[in-house]
Amino acid sequence: MNKYILFWIASLFLLLALIMPVRTIAANQSLQTQKLMTLSVDELLKKGNDHTNKSEFESAVVCYTIIVNRYDDSMSHDEKMKVVDSYEKLWNIYFNLYSDYTKAYECLNRIQQICDELKV
Repeated sequence: MNKYILFWIASLFLLLALIMPVRTIAANQSLQTQKLMTLSVDELLKKGNDHTNKSEFESAVVCYTIIVNRYDDSMSHDEKMKVVDSYEKLWNIYFNLYSDYTKAYECLNRIQQICDELKV
């Protein structure tokens, strides 16, 4: 076989070997996120807090974000306060750890809106 053909075949196998683990990791993360979506707000808060305590901030953000995305006007007062708590935790991570002041500000705005609605 020609040297160039062997080179391209070897390159293709190397590329596939590099791509496959990335796809597996992405698939596992998607499954983990789907599993988290089935948890209650209380379970997600606990998981988020546990991740925060272990300095696993990306995982904590996922948990808190699932909670805030569940916000609905028909939620009970208690559930809405848990959403506020989650926004506060997100604000802390975005402001103090990620220095993402835009997202931190968005969290504060949502806290204000929900608290105004609840007259808290």
